[in-house]
Formats: sequence, C-alpha cells, structure tokens
Amino acid sequence: MGQIALMTRLLLEAAEKKRNEKDWKVNQRKLARQEGREYMTRKGVMVPRKTVGPACTCKRKCMDLLSDQDKVEIMSRLYTGKPKNEQDTFLQGLMEARSIKRHRKRIAESANCRSSSFDYFIM
Repeated sequence: MGQIALMTRLLLEAAEKKRNEKDWKVNQRKLARQEGREYMTRKGVMVPRKTVGPACTCKRKCMDLLSDQDKVEIMSRLYTGKPKNEQDTFLQGLMEARSIKRHRKRIAESANCRSSSFDYFIM
C-alpha cells in the first residue's frame, strides 16, 4: 500500500508542473526586442541591437542640435525594459496633432486627404 501511495503522489506532482513562460523562446525574443537588444528571429535572422543611427537629411537639421550623449539618453529612456504600450505612450507624449491649416485642390481628388499634421518634440 505504501508503494501505491508513493506512485500516486509522484503522478500528482508531475501533473501539477507549472509552466515557466519567461523561458519560452518567443517571450525571450519579445523582451529582447522591447529592450532594444539583439535577438534571433524565428527564421534564424540575427537582428542587431538598437543604436543611434545617422542624422536625417531634412532641411531643418534638428538632429545636429543634439549631442551624441543626448541621443544615447533618449534611446535609453525609450528602451529601458518598459512594455510596448508604455513605449508607445512615451512616444505619443512627444507628438502633437494639429489640424491642417489649408486644404489645396488637387487635379485628381483622392481619399488620401489627411485631417491632421503632426509635430514631433524630442525634449
């Protein structure tokens, strides 16, 4: 009788095994992507970590006003292990929507008319 009780107890312990979702590859990939670290895609392609890229070529030259240290600080504020929705909220706080001041007639009127423009602020 003691051996049967031992076997049933072992079976119950095996059935109650908890899943550890942190160790799943898909969740490790997702976390690495959110934190800006390098990760391997499901197809085996290595995605490099997020770095500060080259400055844009717009006429305003906004990125020339920031030092390299400021750029790194902005990247670190965005990629500090926050969940995706908090990152999106942070970015939305840096944008301001405003209505279009003047609509111009086009030759071929299309449904692509925007209802608002966006201003972006880094600091």
